[in-house]
Amino acid sequence: RQDFDGAEAAYRAAVAADPGYAKAHINLGILLQTRALRLERSGGDLSEVAALYDEVARLYGVSKGTESDVSKAALANAARARAGKPLPTSDCLLGHGLVQGVAGKGWSCDVCGDGVDERVAWKWCSRCEYAVCSSCQGAGGG
Repeated sequence: RQDFDGAEAAYRAAVAADPGYAKAHINLGILLQTRALRLERSGGDLSEVAALYDEVARLYGVSKGTESDVSKAALANAARARAGKPLPTSDCLLGHGLVQGVAGKGWSCDVCGDGVDERVAWKWCSRCEYAVCSSCQGAGGG
């Protein structure tokens, strides 16, 4: 079982101890992005979802730069959640387009949160690091 609360506390402690430790910022951002997706998929409060994505953008901004596509995508995700719009399945959040590829180990779909089967073709945006599994591609959406 994954201990999200324990991992979050550890990453927050690492960030507090060394504010320049990029890997802790990235890992905390990934964890909060996962938490936001799970909260949204369970019908949770979209303002809380948006606040989590805002924090993800801040964390990615520290580690990757505020002008990086992943930081901008997190801000776009916050705005999307505030507007009550679904996650896109035919494009990334910034409109770069998705290309066909083979999943990397450990990747998960940014729409449904499921692990991406490494043997199945999926679509992704390398600039935003946005991945959509084949199930979600066929589901329509935004």
